[in-house]
Amino acid sequence: MSEYSPEGKDNQIIFSERANRFYGWIYEEIKPFIKGDVLEIGSGLGSFSKILISQNGNNRVILSDIDEKFVELLSCRYGNFKNVCVKNLNLESINNPSDANFTIDTCIVINVLEHIKDDARVINNIYNILNINGNLILLIPAHKYLYNIIDKSVGHIRRYNKRDIDRILESSRFKLIESHYFNFTAIFGWILNGSIMKKNVINEKFLSFYDRLVPLLKIFERYILFKKMGMSMILVLNKSS
Repeated sequence: MSEYSPEGKDNQIIFSERANRFYGWIYEEIKPFIKGDVLEIGSGLGSFSKILISQNGNNRVILSDIDEKFVELLSCRYGNFKNVCVKNLNLESINNPSDANFTIDTCIVINVLEHIKDDARVINNIYNILNINGNLILLIPAHKYLYNIIDKSVGHIRRYNKRDIDRILESSRFKLIESHYFNFTAIFGWILNGSIMKKNVINEKFLSFYDRLVPLLKIFERYILFKKMGMSMILVLNKSS
């Protein structure tokens, strides 16, 4: 994985400014599986990191990114917190656990794995730096038919289907303990912007409107869809031995 594309950075900026409720929703979905010392892969501008730090003040939180400018920004924003450490980290380049110089209990990877060519290698490298009974939490884009100009412009190599997930599990030692879809309603905006209108950057006005709907969307997905449909998937993998 190389540094982000210009469109990828633009989309990160838009989300950081317009999607506060959305990031809170993600945290609510994965909160039951977060424990101990936490590593966030691909922290970017730190929009999700802010929530992670505020909710895990008693444990170490390691923020990381491959982009030096983002690492510098993260250090300025969060480096003074006693429980926070910021690292320039590329998990594709780790050959053994000692290369990382740390171990953790939870690793959070939100919309990052799809950028990485050898995703199986990264999954196994994460396994090696997790403590026993540690959790790897993934949020990944689902459904190959949704792949469009937005995916391509921000550097997505793939969207995931069941076969891809099975491939990852078969090549790793992780045990899958949770799997569900997430963010169903956004499918329509994704198709409209990326497939029909051919725009490679998320529409700010649409995202702001969507963010205001998050309280209703959470209810809809949990009690009507039962998390059986969505444009993304949340997976929780456990290192049992």
